[in-house]
Amino acid sequence: MTKDDALELIERMPYIPAFVISNERNRLSALRAAQKSDDPVEWIKVIKTIYICRNDPKTGRRPSDDEAATEQQAKIQLQNLLVPALGLDPEQLDSFIEKHLANMW
Repeated sequence: MTKDDALELIERMPYIPAFVISNERNRLSALRAAQKSDDPVEWIKVIKTIYICRNDPKTGRRPSDDEAATEQQAKIQLQNLLVPALGLDPEQLDSFIEKHLANMW
């Protein structure tokens, strides 16, 4: 992945939808399949889905241990893709993404 590809992916992040699957078993299956794919957009969907689950008071639930582990693996995969392309240290990635997205608006 080139630096331009990485920046384009970051700029697309706000527009990538989370999964909307009400059945818990089907949701976990879809999350695992997305995490195992080679598509970083699918990894972002996993991360967004679990983030929403964790932070939306309407859901009234926390992610299961399996969902949290799937999210963590997706984060690692995304980090392993973006960090070398952007020439960053892994600890810098989250703040870089936040700043880059904030500068877009």
